[in-house]
Amino acid sequence: MYPRPPVNLATTLEDFIDSAFRFVKRFALRQQLNSDDCARNFMEEACEFERELARGDIDRAVEEFCDVLYVGLTSLKALGIEDDQLIFTLVDTIDKNDGKTVENYNVYKGKVRRK
Repeated sequence: MYPRPPVNLATTLEDFIDSAFRFVKRFALRQQLNSDDCARNFMEEACEFERELARGDIDRAVEEFCDVLYVGLTSLKALGIEDDQLIFTLVDTIDKNDGKTVENYNVYKGKVRRK
């Protein structure tokens, strides 16, 4: 088991996002990546995440999941997505998923689906 982390999850996620955005600037990715590059990089990481889940190696899956998030964020920023658009889309996604209830949705074949 891991020791108690020095900061909370929200602070860590904020640092993670800041790191991804600094990464884009440091490597001038806006000038160097196109949507095909971003899609290929994202799929590579997503496939690694999927592979570790399928193997049942949850510790490695967590590492790959973090890579998926990082590459997703850097890809969006490299393609010119502004913070406001990302914020509004995140809020919409939160609202959409918070609106799903057991009265309207159930788990079917391993996925939460509308009844």
